[in-house]
Amino acid sequence: MRERWSGEHWLSNVKPKDRLLVPNENRIVPLTPETWYWADGDPIDGDWERPRPSIHMPRWASRITLEITGIRVERLLDISEGDAKAEGITTEQSSLTEGIRGREHRIFFRELWEKINGPGSWEKNPWVWVVEFWRVKA
Repeated sequence: MRERWSGEHWLSNVKPKDRLLVPNENRIVPLTPETWYWADGDPIDGDWERPRPSIHMPRWASRITLEITGIRVERLLDISEGDAKAEGITTEQSSLTEGIRGREHRIFFRELWEKINGPGSWEKNPWVWVVEFWRVKA
């Protein structure tokens, strides 16, 4: 997974893919250059270069690796309760779930879908890509 990141400022003129090859006289043993992940918030200290877009993150700097295990196309309304839960949907109190048990994740997924894609977008039942994956442990 790529994300917005920064490297140490002394490396700002070195291409990200070449940063592992640059010696640093201040270090006793060769180490991977430090990386700041902007999803963790603004750096508190250090001499960091400007944030770099995720598309320029080299693989060595990635802290999450995913392996795709399946890809399919299906209609939006065919999403199962388990698939909605796998999307990260949590079941908190909602006006749409009053008295409904067993389909809470799917209902919250609908709320989120319409919040992102606009009112009525759920009923249009578009074709969507379903990408299944698991996290590779380092």
